[in-house]
Formats: sequence, structure tokens, C-alpha cells
Amino acid sequence: MVHQYFFSRGWFIWLVAAWLLLCGAAAQSGPLDSELSFCEPELNAVFLIDGMYPGTNLDVRLLHIHPTGALTYPDDAQLLNTIQTFYSEEPYGEEYNHVLVAETGPFRLYMAEPMDFGAATVIDTRDGTVVFASGMVWMGFGETLRPAGSTHEWTWEAGVPAVAPEHTHLLVNPFWWDEGLPSQTYLAQVAQDHLRQTDVLRSFGSCAPYQMTTFLHTPTLGLLDPLVAVQVVIVTGHAGPPWGPEPVSTTSSSWGLVKSMYSR
Repeated sequence: MVHQYFFSRGWFIWLVAAWLLLCGAAAQSGPLDSELSFCEPELNAVFLIDGMYPGTNLDVRLLHIHPTGALTYPDDAQLLNTIQTFYSEEPYGEEYNHVLVAETGPFRLYMAEPMDFGAATVIDTRDGTVVFASGMVWMGFGETLRPAGSTHEWTWEAGVPAVAPEHTHLLVNPFWWDEGLPSQTYLAQVAQDHLRQTDVLRSFGSCAPYQMTTFLHTPTLGLLDPLVAVQVVIVTGHAGPPWGPEPVSTTSSSWGLVKSMYSR
């Protein structure tokens, strides 16, 4: 009887301990699973940054965020047709030959060298989406056609920067003078350091590893004017609300505030 009593009591203690361990594991994994559910789907966040030259007066002009589309991986002819169709109503559209000048990561850079008008286009090779499109004007100023406006607000925050991107890519602009001007690699790093202080990149970095692709756009050609150069930064990855997948508030919120809502 004594042996049976201690045997039964031992099993009871073991079951209680196992139950407590399972509850503790569930409590730890719960907020993480909840956070991950708000980090889908994959997004492209496109920043346009003015004041890149000489790299000391940066100003984020625009932020456009859109989900990655269906991964159809269009071929070369389909990508070119998408670009020609996009520019069909523009003065620098179908009459110029859009030539592939750079490719890195999932993006390609096509350019139509201007006579009077030209164009620069960044396209996603996975879903065939035109991510960035702008005119280039000889001795003038090309208009940005896509993105046409911001979809989300952002906040620049002091303190520890967001996690750095896992991979960085540079779409090289052949019209930029790396001799006598800051290099494209250097200016891409300046833009990255600046954006890592935003709540948007804090969100990307908190969800999962992300990648960053940069393109230094020169809308004025002929006599290059570096003062109007625009840094196009494409951040590809997963982010939580209010940037993705759906806004949880119509007012501006920092990532730290939003994240705390789902970590309680």
C-alpha cells in the first residue's frame, strides 16, 4: 500500500510538472505566432529620397507599399511588352527602345536613352510589376510616373537603428559620374542608414530578414545635375501593421506601438 501510494503520487507530480511546462511553452510561442500572422504577405516598399547629393540633406519624398503579385516569372519579351504598354501614352514611350542595362536580385533596370525624351524603369521579374518608372529629359527634368504617390505614412525615429538588410542590391545607373561625385555604392549606403531609422524598416526587421535594392535615378541628363538625383530604394520582405497586410489604424502609428498591441 505504501509503495502504491508513492507510485500514484509520483505520477501525479509528473503530470502536473508536464502540464506547467506545456503552458509555459504556449505562453512563450503565442505572441510570436501572433506577430508572424501579421507579417504576411511579402511586400515591396518603394521609397523615393531627394537630396542625395552630396548625401547630407536627405528627404524621404514618397513611400509606396504593395504586395508581391502572383509569381508568374514572365520572359524577356513579356517584360518588355509590359514596359512598352506602360509608356504607350507617354512622349518617351513606344518610339524609343527600352534596353536592359542592369539586373540584380529580383529586379531589372531598363533605360530608353533620351534624344529629347527618355525613360528609366525598374520591373519585378517575378510578377512583372513596374515598380518604378520615370521620364528622363535632355537638359530638362523627367517626371516620376510610378509610384505616383504615397500609400502609407512613416516616422523617423532616433535610437538604435533597425536590423540591416540580409541582402543588398545595386542597380547601376550608367549616366552617373562615379569620378568626381560620391559613388553610387556610397550613396546607397547613406540611404540605407537613413531608412533604418524609420519605423517602417523596424517593422520589416522585426518580422523576418529582408532585402534592399537601390537605384540612383537622374531625371536630368545632358548636363548632369546631381542636385536633383533621386534615390529609389526598394525594400522586399514582410512587415506588420499598419504597413501590411492591412492597416489597423487611420492615424500614424509607430511600429513599436503597433507591435505592443499584439505582444500582450
